[in-house]
Amino acid sequence: MLLVIALLITGCADRPHPSASAKAALTTLLTAEEHGNHAASFSLLSSASRKTYADVDDWTRLRNEQPAVTGFSIASSTGANVVAVVDHEPGLDPFIGLSPARTRETWTAVDEHGHWRFAAVPRVEPILPDRRGATAVGLRWADAVQACDGHAALSVQAVPRVFGQSDGADQLCGAKGHLTSAPTAVPSGPQTAALVSQYSTDALSWGRAVRIDGGPVPFSVVLAPIGDTWKVVAVFDGS
Repeated sequence: MLLVIALLITGCADRPHPSASAKAALTTLLTAEEHGNHAASFSLLSSASRKTYADVDDWTRLRNEQPAVTGFSIASSTGANVVAVVDHEPGLDPFIGLSPARTRETWTAVDEHGHWRFAAVPRVEPILPDRRGATAVGLRWADAVQACDGHAALSVQAVPRVFGQSDGADQLCGAKGHLTSAPTAVPSGPQTAALVSQYSTDALSWGRAVRIDGGPVPFSVVLAPIGDTWKVVAVFDGS
């Protein structure tokens, strides 16, 4: 009897009470996600979304492919759309890809018989640091390489060994000349193939490229937004 009661109590704990507004419902959903309670957040999915994600295991797999929620605030609630600024542990992961420090997420709410429910996949926009910072960090990394200071270079890298190949970067240690930096485009194709292989084509959208001139051979670095700053993740020759 005690086991049955315990199971009933646990089951009720995973079913949030009806919320008075879409904003309150999303607060409940994201609080559950912040605590890793996918069963509770699953109960707030719309009927349409449950046709795609039929059970808690399906939902859990989807959420584990996204950066984990470490905090949030509700920014606005207008009509069917509730916007939240969601906090994450920043970093790069081969499975998840980029985990930005913050994302702006727009969740679509549905009133189902007096209960607010949500579409499973919100519109997510990463909140990235000012791209002008990438130009300065790219130059700092190149200066460290030119000075053959591996420790200083590593301090502004997102990974222990940067992706890609570059004759310009390889020849920079000990070279003479005043280095300069300028923003450039992140190319698709062979120049960034190693980066894309590791982090998917998403890297072409969140990455920022900086061209380095003044060394033996011009080259470019690609930087990733890690928290509130930029760090070098790849190199390639050319503009």
